[in-house]
Amino acid sequence: MHTTLFNINPLLETKISKYQFTFQTTRIVGVLDIPALLRGQLGDILKKEYCSFSPYQKYTCLNCTEAPNCPYTILFSPTHSCTGKQKPPRPFTFNLQDWHPRGKIQPNGQGTIEITFLGERAIQFQMDVLESLKTAISTIIVPIEKDCSATSNSKFPLIPLEWKYILSEATTEKFMENLKKGVADKNKNGTSLDYLLRLLPEELLPEDPIRMSRITLKIITPIQSRMKGGISFMGFIKAIVRRLRDLKRIYHTDTHMGIFTPQFYDLANKVKIIKKPHMVYLKHFSQTQKKEIDLKGWHGRISFEGPVGFFIPLLAAGSLVGIGNKLTYGNGKYEIMV
Repeated sequence: MHTTLFNINPLLETKISKYQFTFQTTRIVGVLDIPALLRGQLGDILKKEYCSFSPYQKYTCLNCTEAPNCPYTILFSPTHSCTGKQKPPRPFTFNLQDWHPRGKIQPNGQGTIEITFLGERAIQFQMDVLESLKTAISTIIVPIEKDCSATSNSKFPLIPLEWKYILSEATTEKFMENLKKGVADKNKNGTSLDYLLRLLPEELLPEDPIRMSRITLKIITPIQSRMKGGISFMGFIKAIVRRLRDLKRIYHTDTHMGIFTPQFYDLANKVKIIKKPHMVYLKHFSQTQKKEIDLKGWHGRISFEGPVGFFIPLLAAGSLVGIGNKLTYGNGKYEIMV
């Protein structure tokens, strides 16, 4: 997927693997904190399982000789497992389907957590992580809602049901249909972004991109990004390019970072926002870190007008890997609306 303006093909070599884990609730559960709570519990379970030192809570991964092959370090402390790399992005993301800042799941209702593994090193340990995630789901302590009557089992209200392997979230209904028809790589080695983008519906890949002049994105979980001057199409595109380059640089052996000409960014500047999302101000208190985690970000639908057709491959790739900050806390998920 390249033109005279840009070539993103090298950035699409990174492999990803996605799973959905379904759970049931025993009481009313607010969804706001679930991804962050699972993140903390999963990290604790993995470190307890794989750390050779005791007590494991008091030891850091710095200078540990086992770090390069430890699932906990690879996922949660990649600085110490990626030699010579400074502050690499964590090679996984968490998302809760049907998330809403004030959303609730009723008693005996179901929810679905989606975890994405990024890069072959993380994918190598995905089965171990999924087993630990099952335990994490059943042991997280979810705050009791005001309108919920306490019961004997209300401390641990989530019951893990099953997990399934998926290639991608359904950015459109036809996209999911194409994914089901495609020949999935189910040998636990992950799937390249390039392969996934080939399954986009035809209406998102017009022969003449200039004819596509409007697009809407649904921001499912808050996007927290360093966009200067507020959210913009240029900021969105730069965030995606930065994200893809970070993943390629850290989690792939090839060093080709793609080509984006000045004319490419000039074209991006011509795309304007015609409908803005809204900012949600959210915080999660981490019991492990003993501090509040800022989860604020843009949420809702955002519509763009201009020569958007040229940027569909980038927008689709961003929808697969997430963009912005706090991706392991549930942030950064969006989908393309047709």
